[in-house]
Amino acid sequence: MPQFKDTLGWIHYHRGEHKTAQPYLDEALAELPDVALVRYHAGMNYVALGDVAKASEQLKKAMELTPADAPLGEKIRTAMQLSLKN
Repeated sequence: MPQFKDTLGWIHYHRGEHKTAQPYLDEALAELPDVALVRYHAGMNYVALGDVAKASEQLKKAMELTPADAPLGEKIRTAMQLSLKN
């Protein structure tokens, strides 16, 4: 189930295990490309890995899928600023 892969990847992200997290997040993303939260998780992990191009791509797509007034939108905007600083 892709939702479980996303959750497992997000757990690894929070543990600082970014290289371990990425395959799970990539698999979830492949199966749930229109879910903003999955794209946000992948983007945040790319930020942690230092891959600014992939982080920006995923965060921009997450923003496109998120209503402007949704709480996730603020998290994505903050993450986009963070990714540009790295």
